[in-house]
Amino acid sequence: MSALAGVPFIERRNIDRIEVDDGGRSQYNRESLRSAIRNVVDTTINYFANHVIARFPQYMTFESRLATFKDWPNPAITPKELAEAGFFYAGRTDLVTCFHCANSIFEWVKHDNAWVMHALFAPCCTFIYIKCGVRFIETATSRSESNIPVSANVEPANSRYTCKICLEKEVGCCFYPCDHAVTCIDCTPGIATCPLCRSFVAGVFRLKFID
Repeated sequence: MSALAGVPFIERRNIDRIEVDDGGRSQYNRESLRSAIRNVVDTTINYFANHVIARFPQYMTFESRLATFKDWPNPAITPKELAEAGFFYAGRTDLVTCFHCANSIFEWVKHDNAWVMHALFAPCCTFIYIKCGVRFIETATSRSESNIPVSANVEPANSRYTCKICLEKEVGCCFYPCDHAVTCIDCTPGIATCPLCRSFVAGVFRLKFID
């Protein structure tokens, strides 16, 4: 895979290759790829994340993103996997773009994990931070994909508050500076002002409940 947009482009010629016999294809050396990315991206991520509004709010929902993959050409990874990880398809080769950070990734290969690749190429994406958490991002930028568990979405529980936007899922984020926790991890990326007090959202904390 390759990346475009917010993260400086990592050219293929600057990354070590591993030649394979079947078909003469060459593949990226994943450790070399991570090293190259770490040289151009500051992956020091705080638990406090500056709140950035989605660049493509029309694709904020999973359904709207999935609908863009009508003519998806690459069987190496499914539209469902990509849409769940925040990507939509604009119809060019196999290039997909994150609705929130606007970073693009293309040249997907078999066994690529959409969540891991998103975190690897765009470690400062607020959507990834909210959905997966900082530990996932830190692990994605430093270890192999096979050792990285994908964080599951928080499901609502009777003992928890529910999101004031969708009225279905569990509250998963806290706004700064008002400190209100009123939205789930799916609705938060599209919020500019607190639904409760209408104050400007300068930052977001991901909440973790302990039963």
